[in-house]
Amino acid sequence: MGEVIYLSLLAMLSGANSYKDMALWIAVKRRELSKLLGHGLLPPAYTTIRNVYLNIDLEALNKMWV
Repeated sequence: MGEVIYLSLLAMLSGANSYKDMALWIAVKRRELSKLLGHGLLPPAYTTIRNVYLNIDLEALNKMWV
């Protein structure tokens, strides 16, 4: 879950504006991201990225920042 968030944030910083854009960016950059992470990378589908974001516990996230 954390890795999907990390990768999607990198994609957003690179200009991705949708879950599909994020998934495409991750797939295109797969080789470079595998080196960065230090292991092989199976790019997540856009539905996986969407589901991760939809299931973030916002209350728990807020408690981390307070």
